[in-house]
Order: sequence, then C-alpha cells, then structure tokens
Amino acid sequence: MKAIGVAALLLLPLGGSALDMSAARRIVILHDGRPKPLDSFAREMLRTLTGKERFSSYRDADTNEKVVVFGDAEPVEALLRLVAEPQTFREKRFIRVDHPELKRKYQLDERRLFFSMKDFDGCRGELVKERRRIDRDEATSAERAILTLVSQQNFLEAIFAEEVLTIVPVPFGETGGWMTPGDVRIYLSGRHPTDPRYRAIKAGLDDYLKKGNGDSTLRAVVETYERMKAAFVGNDGAGFKSAAEALDAALRAVNPQEVPSPEEVDRELWYTQLGPFSWAAGLFALGMLFFLGAYVFKTNWLWIAGLAVQSAALGMTGYGYGLRWMISGRYPLSNHYESMIMVGFAAGVISLIAELILRRRIFGLAGTTASCLMILMAETVPIFAEQSAIRNLMPALQTFWMTIHVPVIMSGYAGGLIICVLGHIYLLMHLFRKESPEKTAELERLDDTMYRALQVTVLFLLAGILLGAVWAGEAWGRPWGWDMKETWALITLVAYIATLHGRFTGKVRGLGTALCAIVAFMLVILCYYGVNFLFGRGLHTYGFGSGEIWPVTVFFVFEASLMIAASVVQFSRHKGPPEPAA
Repeated sequence: MKAIGVAALLLLPLGGSALDMSAARRIVILHDGRPKPLDSFAREMLRTLTGKERFSSYRDADTNEKVVVFGDAEPVEALLRLVAEPQTFREKRFIRVDHPELKRKYQLDERRLFFSMKDFDGCRGELVKERRRIDRDEATSAERAILTLVSQQNFLEAIFAEEVLTIVPVPFGETGGWMTPGDVRIYLSGRHPTDPRYRAIKAGLDDYLKKGNGDSTLRAVVETYERMKAAFVGNDGAGFKSAAEALDAALRAVNPQEVPSPEEVDRELWYTQLGPFSWAAGLFALGMLFFLGAYVFKTNWLWIAGLAVQSAALGMTGYGYGLRWMISGRYPLSNHYESMIMVGFAAGVISLIAELILRRRIFGLAGTTASCLMILMAETVPIFAEQSAIRNLMPALQTFWMTIHVPVIMSGYAGGLIICVLGHIYLLMHLFRKESPEKTAELERLDDTMYRALQVTVLFLLAGILLGAVWAGEAWGRPWGWDMKETWALITLVAYIATLHGRFTGKVRGLGTALCAIVAFMLVILCYYGVNFLFGRGLHTYGFGSGEIWPVTVFFVFEASLMIAASVVQFSRHKGPPEPAA
C-alpha cells in the first residue's frame, strides 16, 4: 500500500467526494501533547496552512480565475487527500503568507496571498538558515513571520510523509508521543533503521509487548489503516466507513487508558461543529440592532428584546467557554484568541448590568457592538483565528494567578472598548445632528454615561496590573521589571486615569471625554496588539505572533481624521460672531 497507483489517484474528484467522514472524525490523534479527534486536528491543520478551517477555493491574483484547492471536502477529507496526493498538493497554492516584508525579502509575488511548496524551491534553504539565526525571544514581526512560514513548510512535509498521523496510542521517547501506523509497520516488518527515532519506537513497542500485550492488536491497526486508505483512494464509500470504524476500534484496543472516552470525543466534536462563539457574535449583532432601534425610536419593546438577545448571546458565549474548559481541562484564557473572546464576554456582562441599572439604551448598544466586534475578529481574522486550537498550557501559565489576572485586565480592556464605542457615537452625533435643546441634553447624558464607564475601566485596569505584578513576582521573582508589556499596560492606565481626573475636575467634558476615550483606546491597541504582534519584545513571548502594521496605521489615520473633523466643527460652532465694524 505504500505505493499508490497514479490511475487510482486520478479517481479522486477535484471538488471533494461523497465519502462519509463521520467515523474517521472520531479517530483520536495525539498532537501538541493533547489527544483530540482527528476532526479537530484537521481543522487546526487547515487553519495553520490556509487561515481557515475549510478551504475550498480562491481567486488567482494574476488571472482572476477560481482556483479549486479542496473543493467541498471537509477538514478530515482534506487531510487524507494531502496524505494520498503529496505530489499534486506540492504544486497547489494554499499556504497563506501575509507579511509583505517577507514576500519582498524572498522575491515572492506580493500580489499573491497563497503559495505552493514549489514556489519556495528557490528560497527554502535561505529560509531555513534565517530561521536558525533568529532569536525567538527578540524576533521582530517579520522574523516571526519567517518562523511561521518554515513551520508551515515542515508541517506540510510531515503530513505528506504521514509522520504527523500519531494515532497509535503507544507512548515512546522522551516526550511520550504516540506512534504512526508507519512506525508500527516498520517495527512489525523486522526492518529497524539506525535512526534514533526508530530505535526509540522499537524500545517503546518492546516495552508495550513485555506488559503482556500481543502484537495482534498492532497488526490490526496497520491492516485497518491500509484498508481505510485504499477505500479512500478508490472512493469506496461503504468500504471507507467500515474501515474507519474498524480502525477506531483497533486503536482503542491497543491502549484504552490513553484514549479519551467516546463521550469526551463527542463533546469536542459537538464544540467544533456548533461553533458557539460564531453564534454568539451573530446574537450580539442582533442585540445591537435592537438596542439601536430602541435608542433611535425610544421604544421599550425593542429595549426588552435587546436585553433578551444580549442575555442569549452571553449564555452562548458562556456555554462555549464551558465546553472549551471541559475539553482542555483548564481555564480557557491562554492565548490571544481566548482573551479576545473574554473581552467580548466581559463587554457584554458590563454593559448588560449597566443597562439594567441605568436603562439608557446606549450602554446596551455600545456593549453589544463591542462584543460583536471582538468575537467576530477572533473568529474570522486569520492571525487571531489560527490561535483558536485548544492546546495545553505552557509552564508560565500554569498558575492560579492567570485565572484572576487575565479576566480582570481583559475586563478593563472591555470597559475601554465600550467607552471608545460611546465616544464614536458622541462624535457622530456631534458631527451630523443639528443643534437643538434635545441634542444638547442627549449629549450630556452620553457624557455622563462615558464617565461612569470610565470609572469601571480604571478600576479593572488598576486591579489587573496589581494582580499581574503578584503573578510576575511568583513566576519571575520580581513584581515589576519595565518589561514592554508591563510598560504599555501602565501607559494605558495612566491615560485613563488622566481622562478620569480631567472629567472629575471639569476640565474634560463632552467632546473632550469622547476624544480622550478614543486616544486612550488607541493606546490599548498598542498594548494589546502592538506588543504581541508588532513590537515582539519582552518576557510575554507566549502571547506573541506575526502581525502587520498597516491595519493599525489605517485605523489610527481614520481615527485621527474623525477627531480632527469633530474638533474643527466644535471650534467653528463656538467661535464668536465677528465684532461690528466701527
């Protein structure tokens, strides 16, 4: 079965097949130290390579023609196609490369977003050399993009070679990783290469057999795996489903205590197929429309509907968090994706409580807008969505303080985002509504609403920084060291405290509060996104990624233009009439 006929490969339909993947999805694989359904692994694989969990096609940058990659194939089928057709997929362009500096440096077509393994033939050696030179802790955004690209290439090569299908639950080696069917096949054939990996495999399987386990279970794994692969290549629906079910049973028989229970597998499959956070984003968007209608038309029934939908959105977000917590066995706040979901959830909770107390409609509108934006970006923007895979915690995060510090500081960011949305509403009303007593009264109420949100934001940010200092003292032996993340967190706190002080003393009112709220949140963006994805310096390396500066630049230019326009209008309206001529 190692050699698969070219004619058989051509039988695989370009746009996917009608094969039933339900049994194959349930096969458990050990990846990144966590056993998970093959469905979860396949989704993570596609997200790592393409930026999406499903990748059917795209428009070519040169010809504007539709390029079909996996067609209608679901994630597990896409994974099996990569295993079955390595040569075909070496030439297909589906590896996502965003960073413009990386493209320029290695003379890649800057108009393209997707590249093939063949496109890197001329620079693969240079990329590997550059990767060895890069210090991960001090890497720039472009250097982290290089690390990501080399990792993508190595990952894809391992898939082609079937080296990542670690589905045989026999731990071996220093890391305790599982084996692939190919590893077992070589062991059973009696041919043991001198490669250290295979010596470790032999030692692991010898130890496994010494415990009284027969090799019949191992042979059943190899036989059913080959049968499943043959049925897949031959597009034999009944044979594929039968072989996948037999393979799942054979793998569980090898080492039952190592494999998650069927109930745990069902839970994770339900989580990934439901997509609770995408549903939550949609509900928050609906709640935003209800609150907008309630605010504009002053109707109570729309306000009540907004509260109900917002509560449902929070319930769905909490349900998603609960599932993710049960699947991972830890509090789900270990990366940027999970923290963005937390910001959205906190914004929803804060605004719902405030709306129930103050009943101003505008709080609900700002909160649902903030929640929808954060969760939508987390789910759809590739640089954030690629972190959505459930992984084990790194040592620095395996502490009680994470479960306190991160939610508190994220609640502070949520408060800042709510004020920012309120500030934008204030600017738009200031720019486009005619002067009237009703408008003046409405703007005064909005200013008071921003003031109340500002108080909550400062409280959470201050508490979050203090809790972070306690955590840093436990993890690094010092509570404060002017690390870049710490410094920017302090800058954002000072900005909000200055705004609060100005508002309290009466020196900052109305338009001034709105402008300060927007500027302060721009500093939050530099702390939350800039340090992690652009600057990339300091001890908080577990949160770093490869980002681009242009989205931030465009956003800041837009914000500056809006603030300047509002200031000009304010100045022109309050400029006194010209003095009469003598």
